[in-house]
Order: sequence, then C-alpha cells, then structure tokens
Amino acid sequence: MAELTVPGRARPARERSGTHFAPQPGQGLPSDGAGQERFSPRLHPLWGWPAVAALSLVAAVLTWRWQAWKPVEAGLSSWQAGITLAFVHHLQWGPQMMFTFGPYGFLEDALPYARVTAALGLGFGLALRWGLAAIVLAALRRSWGLWPAGVAAWLAVGLAANLVEASQLGTVVALGLALASFEAVGRRRLVLLGLLGALAGLEPLVEISAGGLCTVLAVLAVAGPQGGTRAKVRELAAAGVPFVVVAVAALSAGGQDLGNLPSYLRGSLSVVMGYTPAMSISTGRVAEDFFALVDLALLGTALALSLRGKPRREKLAISLALLAGRGNWARRASSATTCTT
Repeated sequence: MAELTVPGRARPARERSGTHFAPQPGQGLPSDGAGQERFSPRLHPLWGWPAVAALSLVAAVLTWRWQAWKPVEAGLSSWQAGITLAFVHHLQWGPQMMFTFGPYGFLEDALPYARVTAALGLGFGLALRWGLAAIVLAALRRSWGLWPAGVAAWLAVGLAANLVEASQLGTVVALGLALASFEAVGRRRLVLLGLLGALAGLEPLVEISAGGLCTVLAVLAVAGPQGGTRAKVRELAAAGVPFVVVAVAALSAGGQDLGNLPSYLRGSLSVVMGYTPAMSISTGRVAEDFFALVDLALLGTALALSLRGKPRREKLAISLALLAGRGNWARRASSATTCTT
C-alpha cells in the first residue's frame, strides 16, 4: 500500500532509518537556510582546523625575517640589553626598574644577549605570526577557498611582521581574536576568549600600552554579543582565568614579587603618558595626516559594510575595539616618526 506524504513535511526520525536514507556521495551537506549547500568539516576533516593550523604555520615560517638576529647597535640597543640583564638577575620592576616596557620587554625582539631571552623571543614571535596567519586563514577560508586564503595570510603576516614589532603584533592578534569571537558561538567562542585572555595577561608584562589595549579588547569581546547571565559568567571565566594564570605564572617565572605589580603599573603608565609630549615637535606632518585621513576613511567604509544587520550592542563593541586598536597603532607610529626626526 502506497504511503501518502505531504510535500515539504519531514518524516519523523523513526521513519527515516534504513540504508535507503543514507546520504549518497555529493548529498547530505547541511544547508545555510537559503537552499545553498555549505562546507561540512565533518565530511572533510582534513580540510578543517588541521589544514588551517598546518597552512598558517607554513605562512608564519615563510614570513620569518631573513636575518637570524637583528643588528645590535651601541646606544639604540641599550634598553634591550638593560631589560635582558634585569631579567637574568631578577631585578624587581617597580622599586628597581621602570620603563615603558616591562619585565618581559625583551620579547619585543629576539636579540642574542642571553640564551633564555633569545629563545623566548623567538618562540613568542613565531607564536604571534602563527596566530595571525591562522586568524586570517580561518576568516577567509569559506569564501575564498583554502589556498587563496593561505596566500592572503602569507601576505598579511609578511607585511605586519615587518612593519611592527612583537608587542604591536600582539595587539593585532588580540584584535583578530576579539573580532573572531563576535562571530563564534559555543565552545569555539570560549576557546577564542581563552586565547585572548592569555595574551592579554602576558602583554602588560611586555609593554604596558599594548597590554592595556589587549585588556580592553578582552573586556569588549566578553561584553559585546548578546547573551544571558549564565553565558556571560562562563565567557568571563573563559577569558579571566587564563589572564590571571598567565600573568601570575610569568611574574613568578621571572622572579618578580607580586606585591610590586601596582608600583610597576603606576610607574610605567606615568612614563607612557609623558613619553609622546616629551618627544613631540611643534611642526606638523602634512603628508602623514593626509594618509591617516585616507586610512580612516577606508577603515570606516569597511566597518560600516561589515556591521550591516548586526545587533546594536555588537556594533558598539566592534567599533570601540577597532578605534582602540587604530588609536594605539597611530600613537606608536607618531612616536616612532618623532624619534626618527
């Protein structure tokens, strides 16, 4: 006897069992809601996160600088030597040492002053390049394809790694993690917040201004998307626990007394606040101002297009994150140009 079915109505789960309902090759891909089949990592496990991790690592290695060590120059490299000596001899930051960089400021670059600091600098730089390449690759993979996205990641990391130093590259990675967390849900969002919290816990010990920006980005990432109280508590724990654990572990490993942390933060912030006014010049820089306006116009256009249709709370959080990151990079570029002048 033939069975009468209503078009467009799915059968109950118990009536859809059997070999004749097994997905055939090319079928069974989940739909995006508009009738279009989308990529399923379950059917192609090698093209999911393992491919992203492997290809982004290749991009990070290929963008490594051609020199093993940066040239060490008298005077210009004196502060790196001082920070390295302070780390090796466990000088206390706050009572004994004070600078815009912190007890792990030697991570700004890999210099051959001591084996341990050089190894940590190499590892930190590679991890940041790998993380940035993975963020770019994961964001573009679904729309561009794996290999074009890999080329874009290679170009992005190659440009970023040669234009900024490690602490500024860390803020770029933090911004990427924050923006990616806005689009993620469930366990993936918690993982991204955990990585962002860990980076935000280490960056204040590398450079106080970069660490402050990473902390602000972590707060905005947790507060941005909508969610219930229980979900927000989980997200706060996912970002806050790694932040505290990494900061405490790094301070302890560097021989720092935790009681000196407030003194270090107050002193370093006072140095940072006075650095740019002390090094500024009265004449303006017209060319740089023009390029800054063009940059801001392009960024504003891209931001407006990307935020269309998003909730108001998420729009505000993403806008604040981008403004904070752009303001910090502009301040560092202005300071670098002033010092060169």
